[in-house]
Amino acid sequence: MTQINIKFSYYKNEIIEALNSKNRLIDEPNYLIDGFINLPIIYKINGDITVWSPIMPMIAVIWNNSGRIYFFPLKELLPNINLDDK
Repeated sequence: MTQINIKFSYYKNEIIEALNSKNRLIDEPNYLIDGFINLPIIYKINGDITVWSPIMPMIAVIWNNSGRIYFFPLKELLPNINLDDK
């Protein structure tokens, strides 16, 4: 298994364009967190700490006034990005 090396700075403009094209941003001032967030996918909640679970790479947008945070799957915004480790 090879390590994936995707730098946020290389894709930031494409991410912003994808968000804007989907009309996901509202009139409230907001900002894109500079980095990826890997959310683990778990199959049961039992209090255990899960190691090596599948993850879903996400980006996050924070609305300044309300403090709302929205997460968007990276693969939805950039469907042609290669996230495979093969």
